[in-house]
Amino acid sequence: MKLSNMSLAAKLWLALGVVVGLLVFILVVSGARGAALSARLDADAAERVIKAREFSRWVGLTETSTTRTTASLMSADPAVTVFYKDSIAAGLQEISDLRKKILEMNNSEGTKALIAGLWRRVAPFGHRSSRPHRPKLRVTRKVHSRS
Repeated sequence: MKLSNMSLAAKLWLALGVVVGLLVFILVVSGARGAALSARLDADAAERVIKAREFSRWVGLTETSTTRTTASLMSADPAVTVFYKDSIAAGLQEISDLRKKILEMNNSEGTKALIAGLWRRVAPFGHRSSRPHRPKLRVTRKVHSRS
């Protein structure tokens, strides 16, 4: 059947059918892509929430450990040191475990560099391997002779 042999009404109905078919195709493709994008964005958002929760927990544990250590060092009462001794050690272990968990997360290279810089500046007290080596300063006095 040739297009030239068709009546005008049949040609118009055929054109309308093609347009509707293309619209349905576009609707199906855009719906599928939209669903895939939405699923990916939901997964990214859930991952960001988990990361934010873990980082917030790390900050809280670090602040708590710092407060306990400061209280232990500043107090003249040895009972305070004894009271915080076990909780400081447990807190440092929990911070170390949480730090490993954060490093195992799916982080971009920029995020990994940011984390490494943060941990270099704010290293927990008990982790000597994570602190940069700082040489001890030697104080020397020059004796000036009075002549």
